[in-house]
Amino acid sequence: MLNLFNKLLALVIPRNIDDTEIIIRFAFEGDYRRKKPYIEENINIREIFFDNRFEFFPVSVLRKLYVKSEDCLARGQAIQPNLKSLIVFRKKDFDKAVEKNSLVRTEFQAHIIGTPLDENNNYIIPEIEVDTDTLGNPAHADIRILNPGIVQADAENANTAIRSFSSVLFKYCKVITLTETSDITEESFNELFPSDSN
Repeated sequence: MLNLFNKLLALVIPRNIDDTEIIIRFAFEGDYRRKKPYIEENINIREIFFDNRFEFFPVSVLRKLYVKSEDCLARGQAIQPNLKSLIVFRKKDFDKAVEKNSLVRTEFQAHIIGTPLDENNNYIIPEIEVDTDTLGNPAHADIRILNPGIVQADAENANTAIRSFSSVLFKYCKVITLTETSDITEESFNELFPSDSN
């Protein structure tokens, strides 16, 4: 009976992301231009939202709405133990960054989509409904670049174009720098976006 009650409390996680959702990107030691100090000014902003290993250049992020605040650090540290900061933005701020980037790169296209992962870090197919009790990482999402918007084909490639967008998006982000005693709570995020805390 208790398991049934807990299941009723679980939130179904839609694949589409609401404009007000808070998105988290984990930053590790390797995401800084200089190893120390691990402060916002030293984050490599051209690389923090760049990954060219797969089609559509997917960058893994986390949907805060479907993760308890106190579990955010554990999620990041499960990837790498040298977690140094949380890069945080709202979905609507991502859309603003895309719009701004498109003023220069008129063909640029990008979106964020829910891409829940199972226990083996494989994508869960869209036909399967997931909720906050689904094993694995149901709150996972991808930033995907559908068209990098190359302006001068003879002067740049997709990598340089996406690194440029990474810099643009970072300007819309807020950074939670972590220390050994960091305690991430709901208030930590409400303070970043006070108008969204109501």
